[in-house]
Amino acid sequence: MQILNNRYRFEKVLGQGGMGKVYLCTDINNQQLVAIKECVPKGQRTENTIRRINREYYFMSKIQHPHVVRGIDFFKLHGRYFIVMEYVRGITLKEFIIRYPHSIDFEKQLQIAIQICRGIANLNEYDIVHRDIKPTNIILTEENLLPKILDLGIAKSINSDLVSITHNDLIGTPQYMSPEQIEDKWDVGKNTDVFALGVLFYQFFSWSRSSPFHSETMVSTIQKVLHFNPPPLFPGDKEKSFVAYTIFQALQKNPQQRIDSVKTIIEMFSNRESKFPVTDENIRQPHVVARPSRYKRVQKKKGNSKSIAFVVLSMFFAIGIVWIFSQEKSHTNRVEKNISERRSTNKKVRAIPHEADRTKQTINWELYQQHMIRGVSYHEQKKYREACKHYTKAVTMNPQDFLAYCNRGIAYRELGKLKEALNDFNKAIELNPNDSDSYFNRGNVYNDVRNEKQAVADYSSAIRLNPRSHIAYTSRGDMYVDLGKYEEALDDFNQAVKIKPNYSRVYVSRGLLYKHLKKYNKALIDYLKALQLDPNDAFAHTNLGNIYNIQNNYQKALASYNNALRLSPDNGKIYLNRANIYYQQRQFEWALRDLNKALQLSPNNHQVYDSRKLVYEQLGRYEEALDDYNKIRHLNTDNYFFYAGRAIVYKRLRRYDKALEDFDKSIELNPAEYTTYVNRGLIYERQKRYEKVVEDYNTAIRLNPNDYLIYSNRGIVFNTLQRYREAIQDFNQAIALNPNDYVSYGTRGAIYVNQGAYTQALSDLNKAIKLNPRDGEYYGNRGVVYYHQQKFAKAISDWEKSMALGGPIDILKIRIEEAKKLLQK
Repeated sequence: MQILNNRYRFEKVLGQGGMGKVYLCTDINNQQLVAIKECVPKGQRTENTIRRINREYYFMSKIQHPHVVRGIDFFKLHGRYFIVMEYVRGITLKEFIIRYPHSIDFEKQLQIAIQICRGIANLNEYDIVHRDIKPTNIILTEENLLPKILDLGIAKSINSDLVSITHNDLIGTPQYMSPEQIEDKWDVGKNTDVFALGVLFYQFFSWSRSSPFHSETMVSTIQKVLHFNPPPLFPGDKEKSFVAYTIFQALQKNPQQRIDSVKTIIEMFSNRESKFPVTDENIRQPHVVARPSRYKRVQKKKGNSKSIAFVVLSMFFAIGIVWIFSQEKSHTNRVEKNISERRSTNKKVRAIPHEADRTKQTINWELYQQHMIRGVSYHEQKKYREACKHYTKAVTMNPQDFLAYCNRGIAYRELGKLKEALNDFNKAIELNPNDSDSYFNRGNVYNDVRNEKQAVADYSSAIRLNPRSHIAYTSRGDMYVDLGKYEEALDDFNQAVKIKPNYSRVYVSRGLLYKHLKKYNKALIDYLKALQLDPNDAFAHTNLGNIYNIQNNYQKALASYNNALRLSPDNGKIYLNRANIYYQQRQFEWALRDLNKALQLSPNNHQVYDSRKLVYEQLGRYEEALDDYNKIRHLNTDNYFFYAGRAIVYKRLRRYDKALEDFDKSIELNPAEYTTYVNRGLIYERQKRYEKVVEDYNTAIRLNPNDYLIYSNRGIVFNTLQRYREAIQDFNQAIALNPNDYVSYGTRGAIYVNQGAYTQALSDLNKAIKLNPRDGEYYGNRGVVYYHQQKFAKAISDWEKSMALGGPIDILKIRIEEAKKLLQK
């Protein structure tokens, strides 16, 4: 066993850093586990690198804080530098966000955030700026998610000359860097870390997989850091507004306008009073933007301009690889009535003002009426541009009629011109503040741009003006679902049902809520009710299929998807879901046909490529599977599961070096996934690099000591290396975990044969043959046992069975002849 610096016993590799590996070791002086970071200076600037290494240990040893990883020792061996630090068993904040989203409540998030701030504040008290705060540099302990801050490698002492940085150096991780780390017009100071914490907490509280400034290239990322303002967190949630406001102030580009210190963040996070209000004026962007959200919004239009939410979530496992049909959610809340039927009083658009108003205005009423009627006609034909032209002429002729503005706003929204639509609805409400439909339609626009607070306010105004508006209740319920206010959403959906029990859309929305709450039977009842009211609702058929899929009722799911496709044959998402069913039924050619159709409809849908590669693997079409992997590689640069899956394809193609590269990358991204070590060990075994195999299996067993297959595989390698005692120990453990493991019985029996322990060998081989009577090797070895026990007839019988099952004919024939001669004597 390797001992570093005569003190630290090597246990395993924890990960790979930019300058070397990180090892788990045992301090033999006190038997405590430690993490040792290897630093190998490379390149032309080794002197700067060495200063950076020394600086990191200096800071780590100087700081003694429960939320900062502690430095223990520092030494140099063979030109490599080693920093010994306390070992923290846990998970990085990045892994936690990705693997366990929404797994803790807001209060626990706030506690973790404050603890991180305390660690950084302690650094700042020593005039140290971290300069590389990001989720991968925060580790949460296994026991209670206590945060520990890692990697002080580029930390800077404000009041010292420990390091000299030229203006051309870019120090940090771009998407978490402050503007002053990029531009020279401001100095790096204590509130440089304030900005990075703002980015970190924005990602943490929104459960986003990446920084709000993340982009495809470094240049575009830097541009976003300098110029982009992320949308506010928790819109409409007064209870959390103090956190939203704190993060907003932390993300100010100008450090002079930013929160002055990390200590101030702690104070603001600890103060829930209304002195930190979050309002439209101090947070929202100055213009209406359709911003990205946790759910992509998909508009599904029908003949009467109805639109309903679309949710697709299918998840299943295939040969150790998860096939995920990603969830997409939409609550677009389109105008629920046809433009000619939108008025609740007379079921028609009012094309002209009341008769009494004519005497007060000098308007060519005949021409005005023609423009309004033509606008409505074009609207019904979905010719929204032509409709807008006539509504505009009507507005020009009669700028005081709110209805023309409202109609044009609806048409603008259909065209995706949300800013123009918002202006028109604002004008309509200004002219007639008692028109419930104007508030409702403006709420739809706010919904589109993900301003949930204003959308809820407008839907509430529509309900106040028209308490019987089942549509407004349904739309507000959809918004409450988006905001995570499920009880309020259910109340609104129930009220809509009470007002209009034959309104199909509310059952679909309530079904989506029940599905989210995992109340699948209730969701099923609501979808069936929706289809009873509207049998031609493709969306309801699709979601009914999703529920049947979750319940493993594949035949009914297939029937539902078929109905949906009959009504909506150009919807690629439905083909994607139906492919899921075909895959489950192992009808891979049918699944492939549907996935190809989905790609034909949506050529850039990476989810389809993600699913099709798995179908290709099942069909043995590995080159095509590899091609699909490569098409979506740019979306999976940080996805360890992607690299592990592609490595398996390379293995199938016998491109072992490529497979090893991908397994190495997967382990670098997630060193805690034991199956990756097992699969990499199988590659090493094919290459006869047995010591490497043993090393990987050792790591896999440490990560998961309850998987019998790993012990069995390692036992086979030990047997190959003639390390029989260790092999038998592994087979013993494998059998203890799985008494039906015939491979372990058979291989252990073979070892006993070679050792002359025939009684034990016979017992093992009998069990192996009972569990798997189709393996000729077991009969061959048992024949050897019978031969040595002078039971020649049984030996001959077993060897003949071994020959029939593919055993080595020439060798077995010789043995059978010898046994027959001895039997005759």
